[in-house]
Amino acid sequence: MITSDAIYNIIGIIGDVITLWVYFLLNTGKVKYDQLSYPIYNFFGSVLILISLFHKWNLPSVIIEISWMIISCYGVYSFFVKKNKLFF
Repeated sequence: MITSDAIYNIIGIIGDVITLWVYFLLNTGKVKYDQLSYPIYNFFGSVLILISLFHKWNLPSVIIEISWMIISCYGVYSFFVKKNKLFF
């Protein structure tokens, strides 16, 4: 039987893997910081980590994940602003 602790840990680990994987891809040149995929993956990785943190509260980690989500949203916004400027 899988406990709720295990489920939240798995969710958080998946978020860790997503965040670390996209950072690895950035550093190896497979993903560029100005591509849409980079902030999207960071956002969803942070969401999953945040879900696990609401189960086992850790304020400093919650603050960093919310900050990461805000920065990722800015990255998505910047992507679309730059894309729209190309058409004018």
